[in-house]
Amino acid sequence: MSTYREVKGYSVKKIDSDPANPKFGQVWYNNTTKQIKVRTTTLASWSSGGTLNEHRGSFSAAPIGTQTASIAFGGQNDSLSPPKRNASEEYDGSSWTEGNNLNTARYRIGVAGTQTAGLGYGGYTLPGQTANTEEYNGTSWSEQNNLASVRSAPSGCGTQTAAVSIGGATYSPSEGGATIALTEEYDGTSWTAGESIAPALSNAPASGIQAHGSVGSQTAALVIGGNNGAVTNQVLTYDGTNYANSTALPRGIGNGFSCGVADAAIAGGGQDGAGGGAGNRRLADTIIFDGTSWTTSPASLASGRESGGSGGSSTAGLSFGGFNSASPPFQDGSTEEFTAVTVSTKKLDVS
Repeated sequence: MSTYREVKGYSVKKIDSDPANPKFGQVWYNNTTKQIKVRTTTLASWSSGGTLNEHRGSFSAAPIGTQTASIAFGGQNDSLSPPKRNASEEYDGSSWTEGNNLNTARYRIGVAGTQTAGLGYGGYTLPGQTANTEEYNGTSWSEQNNLASVRSAPSGCGTQTAAVSIGGATYSPSEGGATIALTEEYDGTSWTAGESIAPALSNAPASGIQAHGSVGSQTAALVIGGNNGAVTNQVLTYDGTNYANSTALPRGIGNGFSCGVADAAIAGGGQDGAGGGAGNRRLADTIIFDGTSWTTSPASLASGRESGGSGGSSTAGLSFGGFNSASPPFQDGSTEEFTAVTVSTKKLDVS
């Protein structure tokens, strides 16, 4: 039987306390606890969660709630008539439970907040759009003051009492409507105009953006990808007053998922615009932001999807619903949960 020294070329080090920053694979003997220990790493992964009661897509790409306490509301189901939906469901980390409906059925809704203090605004109501704003208290939805401008597919983030609505479209996204550059901020009672996105768009200085998604807060937001005439890889920061360009994505993202905060986020999935319309490629990749740069993770969704909902953080994210087919049935009712790379110390059983 080989010894550790014969295999590794050195013996296990004996120390009185665990090292502060051990390297991956490092092995040592703790004299105090009389245990052999090793530093291990668990790779990032996606795993299956509960299935939505009503399969649908055209959710917001911005996150709401956490991985174990999220909410899905509104959306689109082309298998039903009318396809705009008002259904609301809550997720507890394992299953979805139906709750009270939205007052206004719609899809491509801007979102912010949590499962017990949520916010939904704007959206497409067929045949038009709405500026309607509703608040959720964990039980029911109530009408609030409208956005100053009618729009669908606004991106947004923040809390129920301090939210930001970013960009959007002036027509149905499915009809290729024009993007807009308007920003509005919500204080829990009313919306006020903020800075236009346009000055920050180096590749389209005169246009707005139908953002893929936003993460963060009203004063520290990250605007990720989107569509400003074409699917873009541009990333912007918003500090509550001004927009600025940030590190670009490895690829353009439209209608994917996003989770996290401004300096620690994940995004991906969606479609890249390569096929045009129903032929767009639906992607399953995950891209991670560490506050400085974006890297593609080995972890991917089980299947490519676009226009799903999301929740949670960059280490414990959630992706649900969306569209995964160019032909009926279009909708995906599945839920997937993301777990980031974890580094831990484990005891070895040498008996």
